[in-house]
Amino acid sequence: MNVFWNREERRLRALWRLLGQVALAVAAAAVPILAVAEPLAWLHRRGIFLPTLSREACDAAINMIVGPLITVAVIGSVTLGLRWLERRSWDAYGVRMDGRGWGWLAGGFLLGAALLTGIFAVELALGWISVAGFLVANAGSAVGLGLAHALVKDLCVGIYEEVISRGVLLRNLSDGLGTPAGVLVSSSIASPPRSRARLHHPLLEEPARKASRRALSSSSSRRTARGSLENGFGTTRSSS
Repeated sequence: MNVFWNREERRLRALWRLLGQVALAVAAAAVPILAVAEPLAWLHRRGIFLPTLSREACDAAINMIVGPLITVAVIGSVTLGLRWLERRSWDAYGVRMDGRGWGWLAGGFLLGAALLTGIFAVELALGWISVAGFLVANAGSAVGLGLAHALVKDLCVGIYEEVISRGVLLRNLSDGLGTPAGVLVSSSIASPPRSRARLHHPLLEEPARKASRRALSSSSSRRTARGSLENGFGTTRSSS
């Protein structure tokens, strides 16, 4: 038996298809990060792009630009994977652009909103949570920008994570292991990263933030070192 190629289906076996699709998705998602997010962050640090916004607010604005681009890139990579690796259509992943498909999408939005509202109401009634403020600006961002950022981020992450986890992973694992095992394994693989993603998703975070922090840390270190030298050897400086 050929461990790489399925002669009957005339395509790679499931493991290699999954690895190939992951590689395509990561490569595609990296393009808008490197080509758009990094340059915009660089321009902001130099006072060219959105100079009046704080770093946090600019991060949110950049994420709102890059998030949809990443979503399109990931969906594009899955489209290529379906054509080159899977050799099947979007129907295999349960994606339908007909009335029924849009109905299921609307139902999913309503169900998610109802569940979260119900959880909030129960916790509030039991005294487990309290409301400290309403429409309060946070992290240096205006309320409108914060709400828009949350909406765009959640929509983008929700779209491409479901395409990958409930499409690529679930379909291929179900084909190889059977539907019950495929559901269990795909949920085990996808749930922990998705839980972290909702709080701090790496693909939607400003990619230059770490570089900026390193730069600030380096600058702080230089100031500290200079202060130490001045304290130890006096404060005499050249007139230049």
